[in-house]
Amino acid sequence: MVNIIFNASNYDRNSKKYKKEFSTNQTLHDMKVSLTSLSLYNSFFNVSAANSNNVINIKFLGTTYSTTLEDGYYSVSDLNYAMQNLMIENGLYIKSGTTNIFFIELVTNSVRYSIQLNSYLIPTNIEAGELGYTKPENATWIYPSSPKTPTFTFNTQFGLLIGYYQGTYPLIETINSSLLSKFSPQISVVNSLILTCNLVSNPGVTIPHDTFYSFGLSAAYGDQMKEKPYPIWNDIKNGTYQYIEISIYDQNLNSLEIYDTDGAIVLTIQDK
Repeated sequence: MVNIIFNASNYDRNSKKYKKEFSTNQTLHDMKVSLTSLSLYNSFFNVSAANSNNVINIKFLGTTYSTTLEDGYYSVSDLNYAMQNLMIENGLYIKSGTTNIFFIELVTNSVRYSIQLNSYLIPTNIEAGELGYTKPENATWIYPSSPKTPTFTFNTQFGLLIGYYQGTYPLIETINSSLLSKFSPQISVVNSLILTCNLVSNPGVTIPHDTFYSFGLSAAYGDQMKEKPYPIWNDIKNGTYQYIEISIYDQNLNSLEIYDTDGAIVLTIQDK
């Protein structure tokens, strides 16, 4: 029996794989492998270019403004802040004294297990004057002749985060509106992990065929996940090996990058 330890030094960000090379080629015959322990941080981003959910589009009085979010893990308030930052950069708000007033926002509605999209009417010039509103110095837009809300457009992947089907919201731009998620928001894109290993092959039994362990995420974002399972043995394909390679996928078989590699994966190999 032998234990193989993978740590940060064995992780390659380009291939998104853990790889440990043998000093000499190893012939493995009638042997089996199992996961002995795993200690990794939950550092999987929910918004990224790879996830195709990193673009926000706001249409404000006929003009569309876009921003591309940096890869990261965003809460609902973070997404709302990014949206407000887009509006600040383009002067798409008004001021009441020193207070900024935005016309569209995303907020959590914990009672309804939803994310709420609130849209507010942009006032006319007369209404703004009566209420003492002023535009920021960088504003280039003109008050509408009749009140109108901005709209928020996103694709299917971004919609999954907040529980909406892809499209443009709100549908009616002439009234204040408050919309709730159409389905359960999936702000945590990664919910479980699937581990594969090049030593294993179970064609027709597992997908991918080299899957050897899977588990649901056991820690919140930024916290350490720890697995010490009762051994689940997988037969090793008879053959000669130069290295052992482990890949990690999410529940939808998307290849995952480990951003915080401060941890370890331990495999045990022994005779059948």
